Order: sequence, then structure tokens, then C-alpha cells
Amino acid sequence: MEKKSTSRRDFVRKSLVAAAGISIIPRHVMGGTNFIPPSDQLTKAVIGVGGMGQGHLDYEGTRLLAICDADANHLSSTLQKWEAV
Repeated sequence: MEKKSTSRRDFVRKSLVAAAGISIIPRHVMGGTNFIPPSDQLTKAVIGVGGMGQGHLDYEGTRLLAICDADANHLSSTLQKWEAV
């Protein structure tokens, strides 16, 4: 049984066809409905959640990644509130 080798031209042609096929498919088909790609999401981390820092937690259209505070009481109360949501 002989193994057929692929020429560079065949490889490039097949690669271009595959890349074109992927780029033609709309984004919502790959991710489903209501899919927001990571490049279109605004993510945030909040440092200091006492007083004014509480206001930064629920910005609409953002995703909260991390909360940090030097005061353990502020941090624990904020985490309890945020986990309840």
C-alpha cells in the first residue's frame, strides 16, 4: 500500500478552503443564540469595595471577574451580597 504525499499546492489549497469555510459561518451559529464573544465583553475587577466601591459592582453590560479589598469585613460582606444575586 503506497502512501500518497501531499504537495505544497494541494496543502495550501485545502487550507484556504477550510479557512474560507470557517470565516463564512456567522458568529451566532458557532456560539448559539445570545452568544457574546469575549472580544465584545467588558470584564472588570473591583479593588476596594467599601463605600464608593460598591457602586462599581453592578454596571450593566459588564462581567465581574474579581473583587479585592484590604479590609476583610468589607470583602466578606460584599462577597455575601454578590453571591446572593
